[in-house]
Amino acid sequence: MKTLPYLKTLALTFTLVGLTGLSYAQQGPRNNNMDRMERMREMHQPGNRIFALPDLTDEQKEQLRIVMTDSRKEMLPLQNQVRVKAAQLMTLRTAENADINAINAMADEISSLRANMMKTRLASEQEIRALLTDDQRIIFDSRRQMSKKDGPVKGALRMRRGN
Repeated sequence: MKTLPYLKTLALTFTLVGLTGLSYAQQGPRNNNMDRMERMREMHQPGNRIFALPDLTDEQKEQLRIVMTDSRKEMLPLQNQVRVKAAQLMTLRTAENADINAINAMADEISSLRANMMKTRLASEQEIRALLTDDQRIIFDSRRQMSKKDGPVKGALRMRRGN
């Protein structure tokens, strides 16, 4: 007699577990969250956020692509040179008999390259602003300020990574 309630409980438990599994199987693919996460990731890729500005025309998008491509072409060699110089600086700094004059000269070269990179970024930013309407420009400028809110912390992390 005592085994009957036990068997009923066991059967009910298996039935509930089975129904739960079946109900999850019937939901189908759940890509909504993944799609949203992918869109967010794309949005935060450098350069992609500009295309999220409201009311961009196809002509504006094409002009923005051109400006951004030209800017990247100009920046890439500068970034590569900074990386090479940073590696050379590390070699100089960790040498057995470090030459402070050579270290300072290399630091000056890196600073000059970084200044050129900043000038390139600022020039392309102004080209982009010239392509936008007043409303788009306000949003663009406010986003630029929001991303700079992290300021030195973000820059310090970037320098540690060697960018």
